[in-house]
Amino acid sequence: AEAGHSGAYCNMANMYREGRGVPEDLKLAAKCFEHAAQKDVAEAQFNLALMYYHGHGVRERASVAVKWFSRAVEQDFSRAQFMLGFMYENGEGVAKDEGEAAKLYSKAAAQEEPNSAFRLSLLYEDGRGVPYDAKKAKRWLIKAADLGDEEAQEKLDELHAAGKLRSKADLRALEGAGSGEDEDEDEDDWGISVTDASQ
Repeated sequence: AEAGHSGAYCNMANMYREGRGVPEDLKLAAKCFEHAAQKDVAEAQFNLALMYYHGHGVRERASVAVKWFSRAVEQDFSRAQFMLGFMYENGEGVAKDEGEAAKLYSKAAAQEEPNSAFRLSLLYEDGRGVPYDAKKAKRWLIKAADLGDEEAQEKLDELHAAGKLRSKADLRALEGAGSGEDEDEDEDDWGISVTDASQ
């Protein structure tokens, strides 16, 4: 019953935040999210963290956003993993730690969170927080595009248009064929250098 009650607060918060059936009231939305967040409703923790991150209905406070994203991450909430990773990558509300960002992006990407797959591809491409690995950068870029990440799709389209990769269908066939981490994949099979393409 308690879980249902907390879920009701989360639903009410969404109604106030979006102005669905009630006047929009971001302060009241934040209060409702906080009530549910205190009861460990991961979606409410995530949404409350977003409100603190953007300063919607509450004073913008990155450190409080980190607290609530972290609580949702404890429950394996993929969108919170992405946002907390983004904050670590950029040093917002926490000390900058690209290695921690990569770990969080990896967890979220494994749950098919598209933004995380794209950010992870960039970290591998630049060797930030993880060892440089063009093969993994390409794999995560394709995965992100397949999951609908618009930035990843644009980047693949630009690389294709510039003649720096084979057709996306060919790349996806390679991606599907190669699942082992130990494969000796010829870099030329991909037809691109992710690092060169980003310049």
